[in-house]
Amino acid sequence: MPIKYLPKPKSSFIQWHITERCNLRCKHCYQTSYATQELPSEKLIDIFYQYVKLLELWEIPGRIQLTGGEPFLRQDVMFQLLELCHNHNKIIPFYGIMSNGFFITEMSARKLKKLGIDFFQVSLEGMEKTNDAIRGRGSFKKIIQAVKILVNEGIRTSISFTSNKTNWKDYPKLIELAKKLGADVIWSDRMIPVGSGNEIRNQMLQPLEVKKFYEEIADISKEMVKSRSKTKVGIHRTLYFLATGDMKSATCCAVGTRGLTIMPNGDVYPCRRMPIRIGNLNDQSLFEIWYSSDLLWKLRDKTCYMNSICKNCRFFDICAGGAPCLTYGYCGDPFAPDPQCWIAFDKLPDSEALASTTSIENLGAQPMFWDNIAEPRTNRTISSYFEINGGVFFYIDHNKRNQLVKTKNHLAKGKNIFLEINDKNIELEKLAKKIIHQRPDKIFISFSFKDDEFPRKSSIIDFMQKLKEGDIDFKLTRPLPKSLFGQDYLMARKFHSPLNLKESLELFFVNNGVVEFPLINRRGPPVKYIRNRNQICEYFEILNSKLEDRKKIENRLQKAFIAHRGDENKIVCYQ
Repeated sequence: MPIKYLPKPKSSFIQWHITERCNLRCKHCYQTSYATQELPSEKLIDIFYQYVKLLELWEIPGRIQLTGGEPFLRQDVMFQLLELCHNHNKIIPFYGIMSNGFFITEMSARKLKKLGIDFFQVSLEGMEKTNDAIRGRGSFKKIIQAVKILVNEGIRTSISFTSNKTNWKDYPKLIELAKKLGADVIWSDRMIPVGSGNEIRNQMLQPLEVKKFYEEIADISKEMVKSRSKTKVGIHRTLYFLATGDMKSATCCAVGTRGLTIMPNGDVYPCRRMPIRIGNLNDQSLFEIWYSSDLLWKLRDKTCYMNSICKNCRFFDICAGGAPCLTYGYCGDPFAPDPQCWIAFDKLPDSEALASTTSIENLGAQPMFWDNIAEPRTNRTISSYFEINGGVFFYIDHNKRNQLVKTKNHLAKGKNIFLEINDKNIELEKLAKKIIHQRPDKIFISFSFKDDEFPRKSSIIDFMQKLKEGDIDFKLTRPLPKSLFGQDYLMARKFHSPLNLKESLELFFVNNGVVEFPLINRRGPPVKYIRNRNQICEYFEILNSKLEDRKKIENRLQKAFIAHRGDENKIVCYQ
């Protein structure tokens, strides 16, 4: 069943780093390690199916871009995943490779063409001398050779370029080269000061240099469109709209709203260029990470970007704060202004001063999602729930907050009591008399027995009847088992006990602003962003549901591997 109540993205992609092993050591690379532990292929295939199921829940197509490190250093897994994409191309119509191009041959290009990849991206950092100074001696010729093979095979080929002080003036020449080679797209982005790139952060362009660079690219792009060039110059990255005036393509930033990055060991980042671990797929599912990460929710929320500079900018609603990954690398806070925004700064600001522009004043504001997030309308509020704050237990009912005395199997003194009953020898008749004598303002009662240990149905009904006759304001917090009452279940229902787990007050607690599900011992989303009971129940049901039977997957894979041994070029079907 598709999601009905939870906020969901309007489009989705995964950047999947299947390895961090690499044959190059580029000076601006965001990697810090080249030997990260790698998940086995069986786990990667399981993650693939998790993504397919997530897309089905969202009712949108997806995109997978496989990369590394250098993905061809793990090409057995790379081709396996591409085969899966090929055979699920209705739900994942866009998939491709991001590579340094060193391992492209005519044979491998034909295999990629047969698998129907949507794109193949290589990187060049300028003309030969400039590029080789950044990516390594001989890399320019090797990459050019790869582009020629890919273009000749009819594979959509893109060239990426990362700008810094040493190479940005080479870019117009590189555009001309891309045209001669017949590449489909060439695009540029800005260097991110993380990983190895942090060691050359002094090579970041000044804001006014970025302005000059982007305006020149915008002019070149317009001329190429006029001349009907096959090669397109990508101008849909952050801040480009300030140079092009095209407000419809103001931002490409997908962090938190559309994309996720999966690392070789199962770690998940909001973006590879924002290396903040938000979960690991050995411990959580893609669904759980997408919906439970506090950082992802904040990245989707406009109010978190309302720093002292951006909130007054006329472009705030379409800019999305520039590039949060670059800002995070520069000053450690993704919600500060983009340091290369030439509207805000003439020169790169001090990193500490930049971070100080963010404020906690908007943290309590009603969240506003960016346009990439769709939020189904629902008027059903959270209503009643329990909250733990500072170690103290509270009951929340329509924004009224009452401190509870929590106790087990005996009556405690207090106006509001949470009483858990799990002692099969307890005398319910005596307990009822004590409650009536003490007369609490409200008492919440939880029968926490296993089905075969419950007291007799007559004693439970008598207990609740006595409380009702004694005019006691009581409420059962979890459903009574139907198996106990049989056909007499309607008799138990007259006391307004919860019918099912969804109606149970114990379905979730709110602990320091975060929804928790004690019955399955999992943390959920911040209550600020999952704001009504329908959303909470839907999250719980999906989280707690069983995904596809693992044995069926293993049997299917076993058959596929047997078929694969017969012909290494055969497209294996995992369906």
